[in-house]
Amino acid sequence: MKAHHFGFTMVELMIVIAILGILASIAIPAFQTYRKDAANGACLSEANIYARRVYADIQLNKASTAIPAPIAKACDSINSGLKVVTVTSFTSIARSPGAATISCDLNAGTPCTITATQP
Repeated sequence: MKAHHFGFTMVELMIVIAILGILASIAIPAFQTYRKDAANGACLSEANIYARRVYADIQLNKASTAIPAPIAKACDSINSGLKVVTVTSFTSIARSPGAATISCDLNAGTPCTITATQP
């Protein structure tokens, strides 16, 4: 009577591990880039929201005490935490893993753009 052995050989297991290693070497850098781009985009969105709010308050001639200071969640800082009370420009810094500097120019309405990114 012949015995049947079930399972995988060492060579088959090594091939599977090599394939998984190759896939991981491609997927991990792509995922890190995705996380960085997402963090930069979240800060850009947050800066745009604050810029629109401040611009509207200034156009409505609200008192400077009624204009809110920025509360940064997706950004490390928006205008260094200082409130914007005049039509001017300001910058925001993206929170890690993002590495973007975002500039908003209220003189041009409220367009905020990513002006610099660090690798």
